[in-house]
Amino acid sequence: MDGFRQTKEPSLKSKVKELEAALENSSMAVRILQMSVQQMMQSFQGMDRDVGNTMGIANDLQYKTQAMIKMSEFDLEKLETIADELKLVDYTKASDSEDETKGYLVITDRVVADEDIVIITSTTADDDAQGIFRSKFKLSTCGSPELIESLGGATIGTKTDIEINGATHSVELLGIREETLQPEATELEKVLEEVEAQA
Repeated sequence: MDGFRQTKEPSLKSKVKELEAALENSSMAVRILQMSVQQMMQSFQGMDRDVGNTMGIANDLQYKTQAMIKMSEFDLEKLETIADELKLVDYTKASDSEDETKGYLVITDRVVADEDIVIITSTTADDDAQGIFRSKFKLSTCGSPELIESLGGATIGTKTDIEINGATHSVELLGIREETLQPEATELEKVLEEVEAQA
């Protein structure tokens, strides 16, 4: 009309295809949301159940242990030493297993980098019970800028005083691990990758 070509209206078939694509994308979005909510619920339920069970067992053992100590004439210092030795054996086994499973490389000949996994222990002057027996974590995600600054560039055996939860801890660096494997993608991440690939 008047020398201009009119734009062709989309066919019914192409409209249906567009509608199907939009519906598929919406369905995928709902699926991702459902999976996210399900994962969160499972995590919270599992944590709540585990914490409840652990607290119950810990309380029971604590009172039974105190009762046994009162009934017997134990050398408390020797008792604590042996208990720490047993804890260390179990911790070492669990830590070595984690190193193997997650592909952590044991580092002994260089300083700590921010992305390294570190193993620390700590004691406090006021109350030994507040000390950290062992803790293993990625330095960059520990949430303590002071700890990151103190241990970044440190070597095994380095000691530093840091305030944690209102108490001054003498922290010692016991080990360094380097991540060599990429973490396996979760089911949710796989679905997100599928959506991106289809976009």
